Amino acid sequence: MTPAIPPLGNRAPWSQPSVRSDYRHMVDAIQSGDLATAQSAYGAVTKGLPGTAFTPETTLGKIGAALDRGDLNGAQGILSGLEAKALKVLRAVQQVTEASNAADSSDQDSPPRPFRITI
Repeated sequence: MTPAIPPLGNRAPWSQPSVRSDYRHMVDAIQSGDLATAQSAYGAVTKGLPGTAFTPETTLGKIGAALDRGDLNGAQGILSGLEAKALKVLRAVQQVTEASNAADSSDQDSPPRPFRITI
């Protein structure tokens, strides 16, 4: 009988600090133009993650596909787009926080207001 969830085999279990440092290593290698190191770091990032984390539709999957093709410019473009989206979200959060803080200082009894960020 085949198990419903296949074993990880020789892959180490997912570890957030390890994935974080491997991801940082991959980003640094992509940004510096070091294809071999970027490919190796990508392998390290994905080895303990479920396959759904890096399907072709995900950003991580798109980075992997670009690295597989040897397309550093493509991988750099994907990272730039991701960075732009992250900055947009951070700016929106900052604006909402500042507006909320201003409202809180003028009206201490009002309930918190919901907010929405669209990327």
